[in-house]
Amino acid sequence: MSRAKKDRLKEGNLFIPLIFSFGAILEDLPLKEFLSDPTKLSNSLRRIQNYFQVDGVVCYGDTMFIAESLGSKITDNKPPLVKQLDKLTDNFVAALSELPKTEYITTATEVTKRLRILLPDTILLCLLPGPLTLASQLTGKETSELLNQGNFINLVSKATLSMTKALGDAGIDLIIFQEKTMPLLNENTIKVLHRSYAPVLNTANFYQISTLLMVEQFQPRNMGYISKIVNGVVLSPRYIPEATENFNKVSIALPIPLLQESRENIEQYLTEHNIMSLVKSSRLFLLITDREIPNNVDREQIINGIQTIRDLLKSKTI
Repeated sequence: MSRAKKDRLKEGNLFIPLIFSFGAILEDLPLKEFLSDPTKLSNSLRRIQNYFQVDGVVCYGDTMFIAESLGSKITDNKPPLVKQLDKLTDNFVAALSELPKTEYITTATEVTKRLRILLPDTILLCLLPGPLTLASQLTGKETSELLNQGNFINLVSKATLSMTKALGDAGIDLIIFQEKTMPLLNENTIKVLHRSYAPVLNTANFYQISTLLMVEQFQPRNMGYISKIVNGVVLSPRYIPEATENFNKVSIALPIPLLQESRENIEQYLTEHNIMSLVKSSRLFLLITDREIPNNVDREQIINGIQTIRDLLKSKTI
């Protein structure tokens, strides 16, 4: 990792909108072609980064790619229709050994390696499903039920661990582990989560990868428990008061529609939700979008919104 990247990660106040498949629109490429070709993907992401000049680039943003690589059958229905892999642990362990060789994984790691060379001072980010979400993707079960299956969660976390190591070898700088939902935690379930996350986070630390946990359907009463597992979280702006009590630096997820607003409305939102207060006090680590920017949004509005937020964060004058 370059000195410039180390300094930026230490300093915080980062802005990395989740631009990935939207890059196919910006580059006028078919989505399948964009996602499956490491050369086109890395070159497109480099051009996108050079255009926006934000603090980082998303090397791979599809959080279903591990489940698909392990045999999950993705359909239009949710949860995906899959085999109950908790009853096929031998098959699952065998599949784990082949995980780094699968198409999606090799594409993600190859893109990371290339961007490390093409963008040496740009922070490289990847989104990975957390163990709970990955277990749900593989089995179709609710996370509340899965938390009572500690051994299975530990087994599934080996896939997250394998991917973390592969990305570490490739040169990733920042990983956000995404959990779709997390039920109310207690002293027993937090132990299950801790056992599943500890090897993953230890591996990330070995590679000097910064890590964050992002829970889409967050429950504030879990904040204290989560702070025992991870050093940083990505939250909605409404949880800033609780987050600043539990973490030194806070990461915030902005709603996609905000990027389509006028500069005046964006300024007002960042001020009223105390985001600029975090920036000025150096308590903000990362500002991202709450999900990947979809393909069906207005291209020009999104471009203007990203540039507006980037400039406002740099100015710190609101």
